[in-house]
Amino acid sequence: MTFRETSGSEINPLARIALSIDLEDFYHANYPGYNYRTMANSPSRLVEPTEMMLDIFDRHGHKVTFFVLGEVAKKFPELIRKIAGKGHEIASHADNHTLIFEQGRDKSIHSIRNSVYFLEDLVGNKIYGFRAPNFSASPKRTPWLFDELADLGLTYDSSRFPAKTYYGGEPGIPKIPFPMKLPNGDHLWEVPVSCLGPRGLRFAWSGGFYWRILPLSFIVKSVNKLLSHNKPVVLYLHPKDIDPHNPPLPIGKISNWIHQVGTKRGFAKLDEMASQMQFSRIIDLLPEINNGKEQQNKKRTVETETAVA
Repeated sequence: MTFRETSGSEINPLARIALSIDLEDFYHANYPGYNYRTMANSPSRLVEPTEMMLDIFDRHGHKVTFFVLGEVAKKFPELIRKIAGKGHEIASHADNHTLIFEQGRDKSIHSIRNSVYFLEDLVGNKIYGFRAPNFSASPKRTPWLFDELADLGLTYDSSRFPAKTYYGGEPGIPKIPFPMKLPNGDHLWEVPVSCLGPRGLRFAWSGGFYWRILPLSFIVKSVNKLLSHNKPVVLYLHPKDIDPHNPPLPIGKISNWIHQVGTKRGFAKLDEMASQMQFSRIIDLLPEINNGKEQQNKKRTVETETAVA
């Protein structure tokens, strides 16, 4: 199975900076030897930092993308409706936080379908985007995923990390949004998070742990560098990144440092960053959405197959 990818030079983004929020709780993490389900009954730390984010976005007039975990949507449906009601984009982060390549094809497809259908019913809007937990997808490890997303009528994926990571990463893919032509003849936009550097020497800086440890001045400089070359920027955060009370996990000292470093000053950092740049939704970076009859017919077919199964 092969994919044809272009450099993304055709893209004519309507917005220049997209901010995405992976909406998951503090314990939704993937570390060696750690099973997040052992912490699933812990007191949630999701709502408060999410409300803090929404307050920042309201004050500065930003609309962003929220990749919502199905487990979170089912636990806090009113929060998801509130986010959507403010004009933010709701996208899928799968039903649970198990790595896609560990979960396998059948369970992952079931998880993704459940998430998309539940979110669409919850907010009353079509879902256009997907991001795998911990960016755990690629044509090599999950070649079936992208056809499935297209069959569901989605417009874009944001699961392929354009730099080396603990779980893999793809330092050879384009660094800006690019269209993929899939083996089944469909097309799907890939929206990687932003990084700097040539292939093989790329530096991730645009979100999560990297965003927390790097000075804001460096983040702003990196954003401006991409904008100066007429390239879109894709940033990503989690509620825990700005939670001053982000609890530790049973994962050892080094991993807990990665999990908690910079969170106490995260709110002030995001607030300052929001005052210096204008955030938009990922869907606003992409050309006009193809939401025609063919996609809707595919979606109905998949829904019927799922109901029968």
